[in-house]
Amino acid sequence: MTLTNAVVPEMTRQGWGRIVNVTTSLGTMLNAGNPTYGPSKAALEALSAIMAKDLEGTGVTVNVLVPGGATNTPMISGEAGFDRAKLIQPEVMVAPLVWLVSDAAGKVTGRRFLGVRWDPALPAEQAAEKAGAPVAWTSIATLPITPSQS
Repeated sequence: MTLTNAVVPEMTRQGWGRIVNVTTSLGTMLNAGNPTYGPSKAALEALSAIMAKDLEGTGVTVNVLVPGGATNTPMISGEAGFDRAKLIQPEVMVAPLVWLVSDAAGKVTGRRFLGVRWDPALPAEQAAEKAGAPVAWTSIATLPITPSQS
């Protein structure tokens, strides 16, 4: 948040900027025995949704990128018993990240992308459609009823 607050004013002044927040899968956010990691990622996901709305029309986009499951990183200890070759490899993040920070993704904001679902054989826009969804699971959330203002 501190870094974002430091750079967003200059991005909006220039009329161009890309913010890509890395979160985690919903299941990981809800893992038992992990009361700090999951909630902090859920908060980042919600912040990303709010920022995308707040920055709409400024030329600054805000999106979320996640690997899409258990990933071969130091977050998974060697004692966990996983065959590291069968885990998602971090390289799945490269193609969607490169596209998200490009001019080609200038109209894409408030989206969540799963690196593991990005198909590099497809044109980037088609790969994004296949790998993307609204940020913060807004497509499955029930929005609260808000009283109308008179």
